[in-house]
Amino acid sequence: MKLISESVAGIFSSNKELYYAASDDYGNREYRRYRGEIEEITEEEYFKAFNGDLYEPMVDRFGDRSTSRCWDQDGSLYVCYYQESVIYKFDRSGSLMRKYEEMGQVDTIYDIAVYGNSIWCAYPTSHTVKRFSLDDGSLEVSISDGEIGMDRGSLFCYPESLTLLGNMLYVSDRGNERVCRINLDTLEVETYLELDGPVFQYECVGDEEFVQISNELYLV
Repeated sequence: MKLISESVAGIFSSNKELYYAASDDYGNREYRRYRGEIEEITEEEYFKAFNGDLYEPMVDRFGDRSTSRCWDQDGSLYVCYYQESVIYKFDRSGSLMRKYEEMGQVDTIYDIAVYGNSIWCAYPTSHTVKRFSLDDGSLEVSISDGEIGMDRGSLFCYPESLTLLGNMLYVSDRGNERVCRINLDTLEVETYLELDGPVFQYECVGDEEFVQISNELYLV
């Protein structure tokens, strides 16, 4: 693996490019883009890439606070501000269409992914990944052998983030030091990458794969 950067956070991909935030020696946040080499970018460029065409309404609502977000095929945007664990759905113009509070009643949501008419949520502190209906917010599937209050799970141990690629949902399984994937047609879970350290995030950009291990970003 190749080390790309240290002290990273806020990793995401947009338009086949990788973006991330990094902290300097004084704790100041810097913003970068990686496309074969590291490029320094502005905070505005970073959040415009993160929010796409909805940059202005999202910044007006959430400021520069990082949130989990995913796009639906119709152009609508789902945002989860994890401190609230409320999922917001916005239309293509940035108007709020719906708030889902059902998912936050389980535990704190760290990441989300929309597939079909359902939304997947990662719950690190209860060691589980769950799927809910976007029609009524009801629980459809729970993949876990843990429960709230457990120190560790075995199938998932602090699943931090979700990355959807086709019909595969990649889970950054921090405590088990791996990236696993769920076949969304069969719900089978398999290990995809075994790594040496806690995995906080996995991203795939074109034919390149990236992982955040602790606070370091690597090209796999």
